[in-house]
Amino acid sequence: MPRRAAASVAMIAGGVLLVIGIVALARASVRPLVEQGLNAATLYGGHVSVASLHFTRLGAIVTIAAGATLLFVGVGSGPQSGRETLRALGIAAIVWGVVLLPGTFHGTVGSHAGVGVLYVVVGAAVVVSTFAQPGRPRAR
Repeated sequence: MPRRAAASVAMIAGGVLLVIGIVALARASVRPLVEQGLNAATLYGGHVSVASLHFTRLGAIVTIAAGATLLFVGVGSGPQSGRETLRALGIAAIVWGVVLLPGTFHGTVGSHAGVGVLYVVVGAAVVVSTFAQPGRPRAR
């Protein structure tokens, strides 16, 4: 069964976000979250850099959630389904990226403009791919 372009793009983008988020959370260390629980000090602490992108533990968790969501929706969508859901997720990623661009959430999610650009690019790729038409069978 052929896979839609949007599903393939969503799986690739989701996989990239998931890996970046997991590496960021591993570098920021999960130990404080386990020992001290979820509070502002443990979530907003642990500033790390992954592929020149800056994260806190909260930023890494958000990136993991975004990547997992895109990956699962991409895997679960068939050749004729999931376009609207993927389009909505792409738009949400673009909006989140635009919010992060000025660096106003540096203290909480640890992001600089680079993380915002990443989300805008991922979201735009997903949205554009949802408009791709399925291939037509070739005449023989």
